[in-house]
Amino acid sequence: MLQVECSDRSGPRLIEGTSIAARIEVGTLGLGITLAAGTPRDVVAEINRVLVTGGISVYRLQEVQASLEAWFLQVTSRLGVS
Repeated sequence: MLQVECSDRSGPRLIEGTSIAARIEVGTLGLGITLAAGTPRDVVAEINRVLVTGGISVYRLQEVQASLEAWFLQVTSRLGVS
């Protein structure tokens, strides 16, 4: 997940208007953008460019790694394991 701290919460509208494949959540710290595994770093730069060109100040872009426990729970929930 990519955590984006920015000045405006209209970022999802801007990103959804591109060909960037991402799931976007708006939270208290800004935008949470989930990209597919193996997404090239150029996509992160493109997200930044889209936001800045759209007039949104970007204060921080940070990749957030899921903990092993969170990953395990995500995988087992998809498999129906409880």
